[in-house]
Parts: sequence; structure tokens; C-alpha cells
Amino acid sequence: MEYWKRVNIGDYESYAPKFLEYHYKKSMIDFWNPIKLNSIKDTVPELIEGLKPFGEIKEISLLVLNTDSSTLHIDHTAGLNAGVEARINIPILNVEGSITAFFELEPQYAKNHFPPSKGGTISWPPIYRDFLKPITTVIVDSPTILRTSRPHTVYCKTNKFPRITLTISLMNDVVNYLN
Repeated sequence: MEYWKRVNIGDYESYAPKFLEYHYKKSMIDFWNPIKLNSIKDTVPELIEGLKPFGEIKEISLLVLNTDSSTLHIDHTAGLNAGVEARINIPILNVEGSITAFFELEPQYAKNHFPPSKGGTISWPPIYRDFLKPITTVIVDSPTILRTSRPHTVYCKTNKFPRITLTISLMNDVVNYLN
């Protein structure tokens, strides 16, 4: 099973600053920060153009990490993200040295998760990250499809914060680009 794959969505480095500006205007402190799709179409048409080969956007959010790691989790599984297995993530700020690690959980660990959040995020106790061995890892330093329907976490080794990425789900799930 493939957990991640680099993709080309145009010159993302040219429009990443627009999302950084958006972040600072909104003063986001939450991890998951949805962005109104209409505002993206008007302010960042180059992103829309770069995503055309993948289809229509379902949802777009800024992910803001202000600590050295995220929970071990499966991304939102409710609302717009019901049934989404993979998302395209784009680096925005301080991604160098931050590692996204994927895990396969044995049944005794898989069933021991916390109740899902309002958005349907499923997470596990932090200690799991300390003793479970990742199956694969990736640094999201360029646009990357991530299999967000599998348990994963982010480790920020450089301690540069906030670490910000853009995450995008599409009407046609990009999981089809992963084997």
C-alpha cells in the first residue's frame, strides 16, 4: 500500500505566501482552519489551475501545528470529508525537518482510540507514537498526496513554529493516485 506520493500542481511556492497572509489576517490558533472556497477562487486562481488535473476541490484548510508533534490520528471523517481517503498537502511555512509518519495499528491498539471529534477526527493516546514503529515517513516539502485515512502523525524536529500546510480534499478522491 502506498501512503504518500509527490505531485505537480504548478508553482506552489509563488502562491504559498498568499495563504500565509491569510493565516496572519485570521490569527488562527486551531490546528484545522477551513478556508472558504470562493475566496480561494478569487485570490489564488493559480492553485485552482494547478489542481485542475485532479478535479474539483471539495474542501481546503490550513493546518497549523504549534507544538513538536500532532496526535496520532486519522483526518476528519465527517461532513465534507466523509469517505475521503487521501488529501493533497502543500507546504506553506516551517515544514523543513517535519516528518509525517504513517502507522499500521495492531487490533489491540486500533480499537483503543479516543471518541471522534466533531469533524470526525479519530486519535489515539500520545504514548503510541513513542513505541510504535512507522511504516513509512515523508517530509511534505513539496505538494504531496497523503493517505490521511490511515493513522499518522507529524513530528516537528526543528521546533520552528507555526508549521503550516494547506490540505485539500477533492470531489474525486486522490487516493486513486496511490497504489
